[in-house]
Parts: sequence; C-alpha cells; structure tokens
Amino acid sequence: MPLPDVYLSRVSRGPGAVPAEAVALIVEVSSSTQDTDSGPKALLYAEQGVPEYWLIDVTAQTATRMWKPGPQGYAERNTVAMGVWLESATLPGLAVDTAQLL
Repeated sequence: MPLPDVYLSRVSRGPGAVPAEAVALIVEVSSSTQDTDSGPKALLYAEQGVPEYWLIDVTAQTATRMWKPGPQGYAERNTVAMGVWLESATLPGLAVDTAQLL
C-alpha cells in the first residue's frame, strides 16, 4: 500500500487505511522517486479512482497536476514551474503557491 506524502480525504482518519473512495487529492513530493511516482503510483491512484494527483518534482522544480482518473491512468495533466500558483482541477477554491513548497 502506498504511503503518500500528503492527502486530503472526505472523512476523518481513524485507525487503518483511508478508503480510496474517500480520498480527494494525493500529493507526492519527489526528489529521487520520480519514475515510480509518475508511473506505477500514478496508475494505481487513477485505477483506484483518486480524483486528483499532484507530483512535486524537487529536482526538476516542477509541479504536475493530474485528474480525470481511469483504468489507463489520468486522462488530463499539466505541468507548471515551481513558483506559480497551482489550482485544483477538482476541489473548487483550493490553490497552492508552489513557491512555498521549496
């Protein structure tokens, strides 16, 4: 079971794993695991129906937002340079200043 760096869920966390259907957003911060985070983990999260996934690549200084999950992965994605605001595609009103993530 993957252990994301950050996640937002629709339920309060109790003992045990958070059900995938309760997860609204997952964020992975990567400096050496980009291949795993952008490949197998992204596919797993999409297959499980996680609506949105952000990959913060510390090495490349980019943030990739992925949404519209399906069995083949995320149908939509865009990448921005760190230092700009990243707005959620699925959670209205959620925006993060990526400069604060460095």
